[in-house]
Amino acid sequence: MTDPVVRKMAFQFDASVSKVPFMWQPANPEFAIYRNAFTFIAVPFERYIIAALRRAEDRLNSDPEVAEEAEALLREEAQRASAHRKHMLALIEQYPELEQCYERGCGSTTVVPI
Repeated sequence: MTDPVVRKMAFQFDASVSKVPFMWQPANPEFAIYRNAFTFIAVPFERYIIAALRRAEDRLNSDPEVAEEAEALLREEAQRASAHRKHMLALIEQYPELEQCYERGCGSTTVVPI
C-alpha cells in the first residue's frame, strides 16, 4: 500500500488576480507555452480519470486496499484538476478564443461504459 500525500495547490487564480499573463515565464518562454497548452489538455484528462474511476467504483471496492488507493488518487486528481481549471478559466477570461481549446479537449475524452 502506498502512502500518497494529497497536496493543496498554492496557485491563486481568482478575482484577486487581475490578469494572468500568457507569457508568465519570460526567462523560459517555451516552458510557459508548454504549461499553458498542457492546462487545456490536463483539465479534460483529469475529468476523464475521475469519471473512469467513479464508473469502476463497484469493482474497485471489492478490495479494500484497492478502494483506498483509488480514493487517494481521486483526491489528488481533484486537487490538480482544480488548480488547472482555475488557470484555464483565468486564461479564457483574458483570451476568450481559448475556450474552443477546452471544448475540443472535452470532446476527445469521453468515458465509455465498462
